[in-house]
Amino acid sequence: MSRPILVHEKLNYSAKKPFQINLVRSTAREQAYLPHWHEELEIAYSFRGCAVFYIDGVEYENKTGEMMVVNSGSVHSIIPISPEEKIEEINVIVLQISRKFVEDCLPEYQTKVFRDNNSKVGEELRQVFYKLAEMENRSTKASGPNINLYQTGLLMQILYFLSEAGMDDRDTSVKINTQKNIERIRGVIQYVEDCYMEHITQAEVARKFYFNGEYFSRYFRQTMGVTFTEYLTDYRVRKAREDLLNTDYSIMEIAVKNGFPDGRAFSRAFQKNYQVLPSKYKKMYTEN
Repeated sequence: MSRPILVHEKLNYSAKKPFQINLVRSTAREQAYLPHWHEELEIAYSFRGCAVFYIDGVEYENKTGEMMVVNSGSVHSIIPISPEEKIEEINVIVLQISRKFVEDCLPEYQTKVFRDNNSKVGEELRQVFYKLAEMENRSTKASGPNINLYQTGLLMQILYFLSEAGMDDRDTSVKINTQKNIERIRGVIQYVEDCYMEHITQAEVARKFYFNGEYFSRYFRQTMGVTFTEYLTDYRVRKAREDLLNTDYSIMEIAVKNGFPDGRAFSRAFQKNYQVLPSKYKKMYTEN
């Protein structure tokens, strides 16, 4: 089962563990990350399989053995492009590191960004990712301060490699016009997060954020890898999934609560994402 994904992620950390590690074992569509942004530095390394990253309007294809870097505040989405399968082996490790921790290690990160967005990883750095994944697997069974300390040391090695690869000024790394559009896309993302329960049209959103209607449709697709309608529907489905698994609401109640016109529209959208009807999905989840 995929974890709920918010479009503006706000992650919780402690001083002893200023990071989160996610191990992705599926290449299924449900593992796609909707357009979102956060203050954390995000680093993904692919052990196997491929995915397309959209970062601030630029498309990158991430292949086996490659590392992807998403700097703090960048709007991004991730879409697996490998054949859909669920396996026990880890496909991708995703690191989200507190911006404060990064700036404490590298004060220049306050005004600069890492340059190396997508790159093939050498053996030394590849071993660091393997050790992180191994320790994270172990920490799910036996957590403790020693594991956090060891993982923090490994993260600092990754930051060293990134800083050695070079950094660019934060204000000039993206063109001014692109920066303005990305800021408006952030606004769109926040608006959907706040109002997804209500009736929303693409034309209304385009006007609200001062986009020409046709340009907004094209720009959102090019920037985020999905159409606005697909994004809105996917977000509603994922929020509805939370209600499906955590409440006793009927399918109709869940549909209306999450912005769908009726139960049939919700069921159709849910089945497209998860390949089963909501009622069967809940039963499968409960039995497991």
